[in-house]
Amino acid sequence: MDIKIENVSYQNKKNARILEAVLASWFKNPKELNLVDPTISYPFRYNKWVTLNYLDPDIRTVVMKTNKWVIGIGSMHTIPNTKTVEIFHIYIDAEYRRQKLGKQILHYFESLALKESAELMVTRIMLKNTAAKALLNSEGYIEKEKPNRKIVLFQKKLN
Repeated sequence: MDIKIENVSYQNKKNARILEAVLASWFKNPKELNLVDPTISYPFRYNKWVTLNYLDPDIRTVVMKTNKWVIGIGSMHTIPNTKTVEIFHIYIDAEYRRQKLGKQILHYFESLALKESAELMVTRIMLKNTAAKALLNSEGYIEKEKPNRKIVLFQKKLN
């Protein structure tokens, strides 16, 4: 399977049209939406997703594709005046899970962060997202705190 990671923008009309269709399909299941972003209520509304998460032009979003088909997504944001990068909304289509694609997106973001001289990667996940927790632990991320009883902060120091 030939996998490509490409940059996309929610502000680009062609990208936005594709992202809206893909995300609406993925998030038909309220459990999937809740695990990725618990601040978004079901049913999934693309415009609300963009308004709450993607108005900052410094947020980078990538899609993972095979045969021109979007099978995964992830976003990262460099926190201003810090050497910290936050990653969020990493999602792999259910049909393509268990193929180490989440690791590929993490490694891609880590390499971008290192190019920007970042020293720390952070992410917040739902406590009940055991798959994400296992992935992060396997990649050297350390559970740091539980801001509330539903969300866990993980971080990894970059070399």
